[in-house]
Amino acid sequence: MCIRDRVSDWGAALETEENANGGLDLEMPGPGNVWGQTLVSSVKNGAVSEQIINDKVRRILSVGEFSGRFDDPVHKNEEAINLESHQKLLRKAASDGMVLLKNEGLLPLKKNIERLAIIGPNAKAAQIIGGGSASLKPHYQVHPLDAIQNSIDCKTEISYAKGCHTHKYFPRIDESLMSDSNGFLVEYFEGENFDENLILSERLIGDKFWVFEGFAKDVIMQEEGRKISTRFSCEYTPNISGDHEFEIFAIGQCRLKIDGLELIDNWNNTEPGEAFFTFGSASRKGVVTFQENQTYKIEIEYFFIGNFPAVYIGCQTPDKVDLFLEAIETAKNANQVIMIVGTNSDWETEGNDRADFNLPANQNKLIESILDVNENTTLVINTGSPIKMPWAKKAKAIIQTWFAGQEYGNALFDVLFGEEALKNRLALNLFRPLEHGVIKDTSEDRDFIAHFITHLISLSDPEEYDRVVAVIGAPAEASYVDKTAIFDAAAGTVNAAMIISEPFAVAYALDMLEHTLVIDIGAGTTDLCRVYGTIPSPEDQMHTEYAGDYIDRKIIEEVQSKYSGAQITKDMARRWKEQHSFVSTSTPDSPVMVDFSIEGKAMTLDITDCVQKACESIVDPIVENVKKLVASSNPEYQDSFRRNMILAGGGSGISGLGAMI
Repeated sequence: MCIRDRVSDWGAALETEENANGGLDLEMPGPGNVWGQTLVSSVKNGAVSEQIINDKVRRILSVGEFSGRFDDPVHKNEEAINLESHQKLLRKAASDGMVLLKNEGLLPLKKNIERLAIIGPNAKAAQIIGGGSASLKPHYQVHPLDAIQNSIDCKTEISYAKGCHTHKYFPRIDESLMSDSNGFLVEYFEGENFDENLILSERLIGDKFWVFEGFAKDVIMQEEGRKISTRFSCEYTPNISGDHEFEIFAIGQCRLKIDGLELIDNWNNTEPGEAFFTFGSASRKGVVTFQENQTYKIEIEYFFIGNFPAVYIGCQTPDKVDLFLEAIETAKNANQVIMIVGTNSDWETEGNDRADFNLPANQNKLIESILDVNENTTLVINTGSPIKMPWAKKAKAIIQTWFAGQEYGNALFDVLFGEEALKNRLALNLFRPLEHGVIKDTSEDRDFIAHFITHLISLSDPEEYDRVVAVIGAPAEASYVDKTAIFDAAAGTVNAAMIISEPFAVAYALDMLEHTLVIDIGAGTTDLCRVYGTIPSPEDQMHTEYAGDYIDRKIIEEVQSKYSGAQITKDMARRWKEQHSFVSTSTPDSPVMVDFSIEGKAMTLDITDCVQKACESIVDPIVENVKKLVASSNPEYQDSFRRNMILAGGGSGISGLGAMI
């Protein structure tokens, strides 16, 4: 059996004897905080046995044996091979993971758009992976703006606007504006004072400096619990005049000086914050006015004790333009807008939670404003967790991309300008429990019908002592099995139930029980029934599946035949049928004009002939069944049946259908 050692989470080991006796083998990150001499002392005084230490060592050594380090003790850096096959797989996985939340005929987009606006804080620097321990260093990153610019028609005029800032913490100071482009000069001093006792100096670039990324590691490894004073300094020459706002916080104490004068004091009276896994101080900020091309000395003094140094240094420079207004104007002048909003690793990372479900900063306001000036806007949501969408009803197209990895931009292009968007519609299971007028033979559908019956009864608000009797309609030729399923669904909710033919129920409701022929055109079936004054026999009834659902399918078929590449859903066809259905005996005064997309381009087109053909497709099968019922009836009553026909059901609303039948 191969034994593996048991490792603490980073900084999670807080007790020496309890951890040792509880089975912890390795404290991370090293060097240890509760291990080392403290553990040695616990062994010497008998609080931790030597056998426990031996077992720990044995397990740790087993990892070395397993990894082959005893055979090849030379440390080797981790490697990752950037293969083309991997790139294709990452691109496909990213696009497959995106979800189309809404599309009102806007997607997919055409590649030859005349003027395309790309707007939003996540367009040029998208979030591709989670923060903290969820992050890793990719081979490369493809952001949406880059991917679209590289892949779209070269004749398309592309404009970009950021719209707003979304950082939780100020961005890092631009090292290109420092006198040394290699970043800060970082000096480590022994003790609490920034004096001549220099231990080490180095150049570092960034904003978050902490031990997990190597900061001060060479210093703290020399001695446990060491007191270290650290100074960050640089000569900074801004490229824009105006107010520059700085921000610092740390595990320990810190302060920021400009040309020797203290701007931010996070040294005295520090308050706890949520950064650095809640070990850090709260953020402190300060504003200073800089002049373009004038050089200033920036210094950050930092003091820490122990093995977990961490300090953050950020600066928000003035914007050269009003980002919000720039975005509005950019959207106004475009034929199509792709707006990419979301979060970043400041907001979605380990160690703390978001305070609410709103998009950070003023993104919601920005979205509303963009939708007001350009309705042809596709919203791309680049977040790793749910958000509120107060603008959802106004938007025509919404795509949730999540954090899609290094191929994010390319994958998003595939979705926006290809068929992938339509393949990845919102994964919502919709149950239609009836098929051809009877309950489907699945537990989910039976459960839904039972729930529906219970709901209907509740609407009448019966008293507890009331006897509930249900009269339930069924298709004309429903089988014994189908009727039994209806009884079973009603069981437990009613005291008694009676199942009758749906077309007979129509005649009964209209008090037309003498020599009447009912044609009930529903969704799944058209039921026909001749009524003699009594409950009809099976010979008095017929049904056909040429009904409402069949018309929907025919509308789609006719439109796609007329307009190659037309993108139509069943819901769209059903809506057109309900609003515009007719046959030749009642032609509308004006053409039937509807909106849909052809290969991603939104259009308003004439489907008058398509609707007519689809509606008339059910006429001949219905007429044939009418003839059969009339011909097989008592000759004495045949003329009465011809004169007393009733059209019922949703299909009876087709304009001119009665006259044609």
